[in-house]
Amino acid sequence: MNKYNNNWKEIKRTAHYHTIKNERPTYDLKLVQFGPPRSGTTVVYQILCALMSESTKTHSPPSVINFEPDYWVCTCRDPRDMICSYWRVNNNVNAQNCDTNKMDQKNIDYYYADYEKYFKMYKDYAEKSNVIWLKYEKYYNNFDVIFDALENTMDIRIDLHMRNMLKEEHSLSANKRFSNQYNGFGQYDNNDLSGLHGNHIFTGKPGSWKQLVHENAHQHMNDIFATHLKAWKYE
Repeated sequence: MNKYNNNWKEIKRTAHYHTIKNERPTYDLKLVQFGPPRSGTTVVYQILCALMSESTKTHSPPSVINFEPDYWVCTCRDPRDMICSYWRVNNNVNAQNCDTNKMDQKNIDYYYADYEKYFKMYKDYAEKSNVIWLKYEKYYNNFDVIFDALENTMDIRIDLHMRNMLKEEHSLSANKRFSNQYNGFGQYDNNDLSGLHGNHIFTGKPGSWKQLVHENAHQHMNDIFATHLKAWKYE
């Protein structure tokens, strides 16, 4: 990995956002990417960093950004998958121990209360006129969805050669192989700019929340997220 990282330089890291400058960008554009933790932000950020002159990633409201980007990019994902993934990395659950570690109703309530602030931030970004929305389930294993959205909104051209290189470099399997060098989510290389931690990826498949939640808590999961599922068309 890190074919593109050779051109990346970290220029700012705060509690609310992280900015990377590409010294040999394809496009001289400044973008800010938002998504709740575990919404598929990392791979989108990798692609943006590879293409744009400056890319900023945040899990905070737009008010923390002290400049106006050319475009905002927002990722969304089935909220059940997001919250289960959030629970998983906070409890170091992986493919080897997931059968004996499951979310119960108490876990769901706790993590929902902790995570709800991120759902509210979507409204702040929805008010932006220059925003690109990306749905995880559509670009999962199909990065052309990302490329097409960028092209159609920014009036740019990402050629087939570049698309194929980025697909190979930042695929789910490539990212998973890279993250496997670390033992847990708390482990990562401070000098690496890929954004990957150990145990970063479970399966990546949409609907994987069902593997992480006790069967007797599935209905509670659906009930607590009913409003979000309807609003985001995940029913």
